Amino acid sequence: MKYMEERLKGETLPPVSRKSDPLPVVTISREAGCSGTNLASKLVQRLNQMQADKKNKQVWKVVNKEVIELAARELELNPAVLKPVFKGEKKTLLDEMILSMSTRYYKSDRQIRKTITDVIRFYASQGNVVILGRAGVVIAQDHPRSLHFKLQAPLEWRTELISKKNGITSAEALKYIQETDRGREKLLADFGKGAPHSELFDAILNCKSFSVDEMAELICRLMEIKKLI
Repeated sequence: MKYMEERLKGETLPPVSRKSDPLPVVTISREAGCSGTNLASKLVQRLNQMQADKKNKQVWKVVNKEVIELAARELELNPAVLKPVFKGEKKTLLDEMILSMSTRYYKSDRQIRKTITDVIRFYASQGNVVILGRAGVVIAQDHPRSLHFKLQAPLEWRTELISKKNGITSAEALKYIQETDRGREKLLADFGKGAPHSELFDAILNCKSFSVDEMAELICRLMEIKKLI
């Protein structure tokens, strides 16, 4: 394990931007059943149209699965190995010991979390990114030009939505929501070292009250007020 930790120190991510006037960053966290993927896509489309109208060539993009892919490449692991970390799952000490002796490419949870942190900080340093989930709200919290949003909605509304969308019973939908939300809460706690979640977000949007288009417009307006665009 000590050898693998020393080996990891020698691996490098792409150069981190050190701009004196960093480009803005938006993070979006969400409860299960709230359409974060659709909102992130719609928001980037709107931001890029605004950039084009101003004849600005800087392009916005969504960062989500890219975090897993780049972290896995840095760790020389299959991306599937990282997914339990994003669900808030932790290995026991016994698991760590057994795995370290049974596979050549073993990485501890601590190494994986450190690499994920480095990857998200790299993307945030480049700017003009909408980071969806992946504990981005915690890791990019100290970015000087960032806004952090959370999507939520009443449990009954989310249960009905997921039940209809996936053709499952309300009980199955509720179980999925509870497990997913619990994993996301654990993920934020792991990366945030126990900081109160209520202090992380600049705004919380109720998906029952606003459409995806309306939320994208609201976020753009808040970004204009904060002079991020």
